Amino acid sequence: QDGMNWSRFEGEHPNNSILECGHEGEWDSMFVGWPTVINYKKREFRMYYHSMDPKKQKYCLGMASSDDGINFKKRNLNGRPLFEGGSDW
Repeated sequence: QDGMNWSRFEGEHPNNSILECGHEGEWDSMFVGWPTVINYKKREFRMYYHSMDPKKQKYCLGMASSDDGINFKKRNLNGRPLFEGGSDW
């Protein structure tokens, strides 16, 4: 609501979330978790989130952006995450 007090918002996606998991075969198809939102510019919010790439068995970091802090669109690199975890987990 004001950056300090929060309330649940029912999103447009089937799970009522504001950011859905990727489609089958995409790196973030298992889950979208641990979001952090920052006000990057005056009217741009960026959400950084992580997931597990089921093919590579690595944790990865993705990003979504929004003009209003509610309607987020994924901004990953050609369907790839921003960062991938190491291979020695």
